[in-house]
Amino acid sequence: EKGIVGIVLTPEKHGYKIQDIDKVLEFAEDHKMPIFIKTTQDLTQKIQEFTHLTFVILGSYYPMEEMLYNLLKYNNVFFETSGVPESFLNRIPTDRLIYGSGYPYLPFKNMHFIDVISENALKIISIH
Repeated sequence: EKGIVGIVLTPEKHGYKIQDIDKVLEFAEDHKMPIFIKTTQDLTQKIQEFTHLTFVILGSYYPMEEMLYNLLKYNNVFFETSGVPESFLNRIPTDRLIYGSGYPYLPFKNMHFIDVISENALKIISIH
């Protein structure tokens, strides 16, 4: 109604913990809004609790790589490409990637890949 298509959360930057965001996640789930989140905190519990909510992990980079591998098993989790290590990028299904320009220096060997991950972003923001 007001043109808001998602919620961006940056817990470390704004000084809060993942355990304290249930009201925000409930609001997002009720309004079918994806959560775009950049954090080094473990999201596993929240992803398991809010299975109908789409999470987009922003800045999928080291030292988060181990946590990111664990999140691959959840179908409601997508990964933005900014700073993602190529070793991790190769393990993510392309339908769960979206393009991010926060760190646009990762060389993409196949240009059609950009089209696929851009389409994924459009799908995510039109979920609501």
